[in-house]
Amino acid sequence: MTHALEHAPVSFLRYSCGAGLAIMHPAYLRWILPNASSAVDAFLLRKWGIEQGTMSDTDYMYAKVSKPRKHISKEIGAPIYLEEVGIQKGSLPDIADSCVCYPTAYSNLHPGDALAIS
Repeated sequence: MTHALEHAPVSFLRYSCGAGLAIMHPAYLRWILPNASSAVDAFLLRKWGIEQGTMSDTDYMYAKVSKPRKHISKEIGAPIYLEEVGIQKGSLPDIADSCVCYPTAYSNLHPGDALAIS
């Protein structure tokens, strides 16, 4: 799904697909979290060894969202915000309208969802 979402902003401004995926993955992960918590938990455990353990629910939720974003920005050095590749908030409605949206395991994705994800 993130690949389909990433194609729309790339068509407005030329930047690499990798940069677009680096931006979209953490945003999409945060968006699906309410409906895919167990899948996200499994991903975090497999990738980074993060378990809730003694963390509060709030701290664990923060870890679910922040660890992938920190990895992408600090360890890889890729952008994590659309503004970093020249896309301004005012252009997001047009970009969202051009997204290819389809049902996923976690939701029936629509252009309004694409706007919320970004």
